[in-house]
Amino acid sequence: MGFCKNCGRQTGQDVYCTVCGGESYNHGDSSSIPEGEGLGGARIPDSPRPIYRQTTSTVDTTQMLIWSVVSTLCCCTPLGIAALIFVFKAKGAPPYEAESNLGVARILNIISLVIFIISLILNFGKLMSSFGL
Repeated sequence: MGFCKNCGRQTGQDVYCTVCGGESYNHGDSSSIPEGEGLGGARIPDSPRPIYRQTTSTVDTTQMLIWSVVSTLCCCTPLGIAALIFVFKAKGAPPYEAESNLGVARILNIISLVIFIISLILNFGKLMSSFGL
């Protein structure tokens, strides 16, 4: 069983960590790590337990959540629901993944808003033509 040198996550049999891209090492194999390296340059402990860092997101998702709910209720429901899913995925994710998910939600909300504005313009034109204006 391997662990990442950078973040301490289990990597299984992988050579590189799938989260941070760091090299992995095996606790039983002392030749896989040069002397004095690992986990930010600190000496690797003899204990087989990896050191875990905090992975919860500190990114504020409140504004995007509100925008996604309004988009779902008022604009384009399918895109709003997709944006809500990405906002909820961002809540418990690591910060870099949370930023990525919020970026996708932002794009979906903008597309939903554009579709809403176009439909308003078209419906306003139909309304004016029905009054003969």
